[in-house]
Amino acid sequence: MPGLLRDLVSGDGEVRRAALAELYGNVLRQGTVHDATPASVPFLPVDTPDLALARHGVTLRRREGGQDAGWHLKLPLVKGGRREVHAPLGAGARPVPAGLASLVAAFVRGRELVPVVTLETDRTARTLHDRDGVALAEVSDDVVEGRRLTGGRDGRPVSWREIEVELLDGPADVLDALEEKLCEAGAVTSTSPSKLARVLGDELAPASDRGGRGAGAALMAYMEQQRGQVLAYDPLVQLADHDDDTVHKMRVAVRRIRSVLRTHARLLDGERVAELEAELKWLAGELGTVRDLEVLTARFDRHLAERGMESRAGRESLDRPAAAEREARRALKHTLRGPRYFAVLAALDDFIADPPFRGRAHRKATRVLPGLLAGSWRKVQSRYGRAERLPEGAERDRMLHSTRKAAKRARYTAEAAETPHDLAPVLDKATKRVRTLENR
Repeated sequence: MPGLLRDLVSGDGEVRRAALAELYGNVLRQGTVHDATPASVPFLPVDTPDLALARHGVTLRRREGGQDAGWHLKLPLVKGGRREVHAPLGAGARPVPAGLASLVAAFVRGRELVPVVTLETDRTARTLHDRDGVALAEVSDDVVEGRRLTGGRDGRPVSWREIEVELLDGPADVLDALEEKLCEAGAVTSTSPSKLARVLGDELAPASDRGGRGAGAALMAYMEQQRGQVLAYDPLVQLADHDDDTVHKMRVAVRRIRSVLRTHARLLDGERVAELEAELKWLAGELGTVRDLEVLTARFDRHLAERGMESRAGRESLDRPAAAEREARRALKHTLRGPRYFAVLAALDDFIADPPFRGRAHRKATRVLPGLLAGSWRKVQSRYGRAERLPEGAERDRMLHSTRKAAKRARYTAEAAETPHDLAPVLDKATKRVRTLENR
């Protein structure tokens, strides 16, 4: 352990204070007030026996003691961040609070949630202040010991030391400055996304890729990515009470899967595709009901604002679509906790795990996928050409709408084809052309 980091936990007070001053005393000209709060923090992460939560980047844990006592749920990484949801401990150690259980239901799907590891953290938390006494950040210096629980017996313990920095009322560049100082002192950025993942180790290693460079393997890799997006946005959709773009993002992930099932139809068994596509269409429709009302409400809002319509009639006309959106959102949340939705997810899992490939799926992606993309692109050109020849009116509008849909399918086909990196140069030009047309 580098000397300065070792000195932070020295039993000699003078050595410890000198290390604190060296590391933190001059970060952004801050003051030198350091409130040290030693604490022993027990965590009990829970998961399904096959680690369904951890495999999708979800952490659900019970924490006893300290200011953050309670249940902590960390959701998957989306849009550059992870949302955390808390719930109180309650009277007993189980069950998981109903609200949190609902948020992870799409991952769990009826399986039991059980303790999977024990985590004991000896934490020293220090709050860093500026010269005016404003709390800039909290630095937690943790010594962690974790044990895997398997079959009721403790596994071999794993221990390590880590330093976490949480921004309080300071500017964002406080984090950059602290990271720089800690790295200069010998700290290294963790490669593990969580304490739980560090204890589980190889158990969370990704499955080996699906067979090399075949066209079918590229398609399944893309579908697996989009399934991950569906699951990641599920709890965020449940938490949303307004248009925060989560319904749209989840719907787009479903749309991407449906699109590539169509454009890659030659690689797959038609009957299995039709069964899955029908259920995905239903799910897209459930999401689309809310999304359409979100768009309608936003348009009404802009329309009234642009015209300065503050009259009672104007407000009532806005209230109606807003009320319809709230009701549709409640219905969607009920759908996301229902058996049909879970069956769709299970069918998608089965399709990806055991894809119904036909002969061409096993050919090299570099030989098959450019042809599929070219076919998608020809459909865009054909429909656009027909739209251009039509006179202004409803028929031309319908054809332009069809062109936009075809352009989206071509774009998703290009995205799926880019999974093998050596295809990117082949398809980059066509992808840009599709996106340009889509934005016209």
